[in-house]
Amino acid sequence: MPRAYENDLRRKLLDAYRCDKGSQAELAQLFGVSLGWVEKVSRQYRQSGQAERIESRHGPLSRVDEAAKRCRSEE
Repeated sequence: MPRAYENDLRRKLLDAYRCDKGSQAELAQLFGVSLGWVEKVSRQYRQSGQAERIESRHGPLSRVDEAAKRCRSEE
């Protein structure tokens, strides 16, 4: 699997976009990334206000933790 782009690249791209240095398609070509990635980064920034990559947890949440919490709250 390819590595994720660094947060520095995300910040530079968002700065360029906010300063109106070009359209998303132009910036994608300028930074050497896909248009889809530029759209995703800008959408995530609009929704969360966070320029850094949002870490995602892979796999289902553990049900053991939930069961332990229920047992503790019943005590």
